[in-house]
Amino acid sequence: KASAGRKPVIAGTGCASTKETIALTNKAYDLGIELALIVCPFYNKPTQEGLYLHYKTIAENTKANIMLYNIPKCTGKNIAPEVVAELAKVDNIKGVKDSSGNLENLQGYIDAAKGNDVDVLVGSDGKISAAHVMGAAGAVAGTANLITDVVVNLWRALEAGDAAEAESLQAEIEPIRDVLHLGSTQTLKRSLELAGYEVGPARFPVTEVADGIDEKCIAMLDHYGIAHK
Repeated sequence: KASAGRKPVIAGTGCASTKETIALTNKAYDLGIELALIVCPFYNKPTQEGLYLHYKTIAENTKANIMLYNIPKCTGKNIAPEVVAELAKVDNIKGVKDSSGNLENLQGYIDAAKGNDVDVLVGSDGKISAAHVMGAAGAVAGTANLITDVVVNLWRALEAGDAAEAESLQAEIEPIRDVLHLGSTQTLKRSLELAGYEVGPARFPVTEVADGIDEKCIAMLDHYGIAHK
């Protein structure tokens, strides 16, 4: 309702269970999403064959377009580039988001996607410029929730070939990343709250920020010239 057709809506529908993921993806599709972002199954650490069959089975049982989501630091498993190469042949698998932070892995995905209708997006905000050079189609940046102009203008500079501007803007992402490293989810949401966006606290089991974090968030907001409470 909020996007009102102005921008595509992507829903995160990935679960540890294939069956549950299919059900949630189809529910999201019925609600009108443009794309389902499906994280690598967590906790159960399937084999690479299991990962291939997981995503292939989901794709065969939904009309939704799918983006694979690789974030091994949270799931305990990296989706191998060889698996991505096979999944890229599936009609409704349209992209992969790589938040591994491993540029060799990202390059493997980019190579795997060649010749297929699949976009590779970088999910590591500190590596947006490097990913662009390698051929990534875009970025999914958590920092853009707060410093939208910095991240968007970075990508525009990269697309325009303005190396000096891109270098400056890439470096300008670091102050917020330094704060987010103190506790990514709750610190980002707290920073948004302090900036006047009523997003509420992170949901359990993520807890409120620790004592002293507000001051660091406010100093970061001051750096970017963002008004705060």
